[in-house]
Amino acid sequence: MNDDTDRDLLQVEALLRRAASSLVYPPTPDIASGVRVRLNETAPRSRGLGGFWQRPAFAAASVLTALVVVLGALIAVPTSRTAMADFFGLDHISFFEDDGASPTPPVLVPGNFARPSSVEEVRSIVDFPVRLPDGRAPKAAYIQAEQFTPYAIFVYDDYDIYQTRDANIQKLVNGGAPVTRFEFDGHVAYWVEEGGHIAQSLDAEGRVVVDSRRTVERATLVWEQDGITYRIESDLTQDETVAVAQSLLLSPS
Repeated sequence: MNDDTDRDLLQVEALLRRAASSLVYPPTPDIASGVRVRLNETAPRSRGLGGFWQRPAFAAASVLTALVVVLGALIAVPTSRTAMADFFGLDHISFFEDDGASPTPPVLVPGNFARPSSVEEVRSIVDFPVRLPDGRAPKAAYIQAEQFTPYAIFVYDDYDIYQTRDANIQKLVNGGAPVTRFEFDGHVAYWVEEGGHIAQSLDAEGRVVVDSRRTVERATLVWEQDGITYRIESDLTQDETVAVAQSLLLSPS
């Protein structure tokens, strides 16, 4: 197996372990004897060519079938759906529990890690439509990582808006900043409560960009539309922040 396959299997294993903790299991019936009898009845007489049941292709297919069945059962359980959503996140944003293995990065404002810019310049740099809530001009505009995967950042009184395309973002959360999955206007979104979580970006090889790590104390709303990731770091309530998001999506680009 290659590294990507190994990583995917580890993620699936972690997902199954996490989701399993939310399931209520009935008493296990004594089915071993019955299965053993059926296997003896249906087992092939000849073991030529290595034995049908020992063929790698059959074994792989059996594992995949079992995985599909297990995942199907997990999806049918509401608490498991929540665990899966929190684990996988969106296409370009994933949520993980912060294990505390790395030092906690500082709380930074855009001026600490992004270049001052203007709405007009940002629009000329990024390759996606830039949107502003109700078309209102921000107090300040910034551009980040313009040579790689640029972020457009717009600062308002009670919130900052981040817009980017194809960036891979991780959110490391703990018990102090619970995550809620919900939908608004047909968009799957996540709300991270205030209290501190770590935001970091990954490069094309899936490695953490060290200087992108920072602690976010504000509540955060994230969602995606048309390949663009939107993030609002907000001092407002969840409903108020969603209203900003709705005005953002309705505004002309």
